[in-house]
Amino acid sequence: MKLKSSQNAKRKPDFTARIQNDPTDTKSGFVTIGAAWRRDEGGLYIRLTGKQLVDAPIYLFANES
Repeated sequence: MKLKSSQNAKRKPDFTARIQNDPTDTKSGFVTIGAAWRRDEGGLYIRLTGKQLVDAPIYLFANES
């Protein structure tokens, strides 16, 4: 079942999408680049903020419910 855009707009994101500041440094912090929602089919919908060129792994952090 797909969610209509009006229904999806009311739902808060299930995850925050982030990348590391410096992928070569394991102690560097993260930068938020978008949000993600669980889909009814079992997949994820990820919406990045603005125009992004991502050349590093994206980490999804669960949001508090």
